[in-house]
Amino acid sequence: MIETVTKASKLHMKQTDSNRSGKHKLSPAVEQQINENLRLLYEQQLQADLPDKLKDLVARLRSEGEPK
Repeated sequence: MIETVTKASKLHMKQTDSNRSGKHKLSPAVEQQINENLRLLYEQQLQADLPDKLKDLVARLRSEGEPK
């Protein structure tokens, strides 16, 4: 899925650049689909749990920063 969304975002960027020069215009349906795919991708990333290694690092940094 990430690869698909990445390809879609690259296509969107190219077409957006083309829009600025007046060559192409994306249909609202295509823009909506790209936006939805990007939102889903990043929403999943935000929902994902941190790997244990990073959790341990965060815990260690927090405990080191506590006043003694």
